[in-house]
Amino acid sequence: MAYILIRFAHRKGKKVDVPHIHGHSKLEIAWTIGPALVMIWLLVISYDGLMKIDYPEADPEVFIDVTASRFSWPMALWSPESWRPSPV
Repeated sequence: MAYILIRFAHRKGKKVDVPHIHGHSKLEIAWTIGPALVMIWLLVISYDGLMKIDYPEADPEVFIDVTASRFSWPMALWSPESWRPSPV
């Protein structure tokens, strides 16, 4: 990067006549709308997933009892009919 800054730096006595070039409007609009559509799509699927987690449709048929330990995660499955957990 330092090489580029030194190599292409403006020097006194060196005339630089660069024409002003206007950008490509359709490409600039596409570069703006494309990422916006991706972000809207991510918002929709994230919101849908969040609603499924926060507001489940029905009562679960099986419950999972997870106990956090230092080096393990013991789990037990049980259903509402049988209140005795069965180890996994």
